[in-house]
Amino acid sequence: LGHDNPDQRVVMQEADAGWLTDSTPAGLADAAMRIFADLQSAARRAAAGPAYIEAKRSYRVLAEMVAQRYKVLVAQQ
Repeated sequence: LGHDNPDQRVVMQEADAGWLTDSTPAGLADAAMRIFADLQSAARRAAAGPAYIEAKRSYRVLAEMVAQRYKVLVAQQ
């Protein structure tokens, strides 16, 4: 489950993983019920998450993005 934090929304939508919900107890409960009502979809979404994180959000990927940005900034000096 992911809540309505903008970064979580982007990650979960791009990965097609997990369920988004608002940050209320009722919203979390509703999302949990949707998961239990569709276990096949839950398994598919759960399986999609790790591959997305490794490809787009791992420390290796984020470090490369930061390094490339620094190279651009230094070249502009």
